[in-house]
Amino acid sequence: MRAPDIVRALAVGAALAGCAQEQGSGSLTGFLSVPGCVMAPAGAEACTGAETDPPEICEHFDMHPNFFTLETAADDAVVRMQYGGEDFARADGLQLHVRDVRGLPGRLGVPLAVGPDEPVRGALDLFERCPEGTESLELRGRVTFESFGLHKGDRVSGTIDELLVRDARTGALRGRLHGDFDFTVRRGPPYRRFVGR
Repeated sequence: MRAPDIVRALAVGAALAGCAQEQGSGSLTGFLSVPGCVMAPAGAEACTGAETDPPEICEHFDMHPNFFTLETAADDAVVRMQYGGEDFARADGLQLHVRDVRGLPGRLGVPLAVGPDEPVRGALDLFERCPEGTESLELRGRVTFESFGLHKGDRVSGTIDELLVRDARTGALRGRLHGDFDFTVRRGPPYRRFVGR
């Protein structure tokens, strides 16, 4: 690739990254202990989820999300927040899958349960931090949506009150997370991967 082409490609990439950052704000922080992961060297603490959980030494975790999107299909919706605008399969990110958005307007401001069989199902993928990780993670906790629009230009905002992160196979506690998000719904790539309403 010629030098002018490289400069042009870098400029386009920076512009796209800037658009992703201007589109919303949010956070996802806490402590994690996941084998095969590289966390920021910012300290550690013993984190426990319940009285029956043995203390786990968890390292500080901060995802620094700068890309936010809402994807809809039928009556389901997925809030996706991640670091960088790449495909979800290559980035660190959190997905909150709302199973039935029809009843959500009446539950704004009310904590909703997050779990495999709850109204909201969570998924945490750490493809950047855990390139060698093989664990399947299960999330349980609460999220409170303050606004939840489904159409372009609508606002989506909320607070992740608490998420306990566990090994889905053994149930072992892997950490605790909390955060928030506030963004405007956009359409088209890279904000929308699937066709919905």
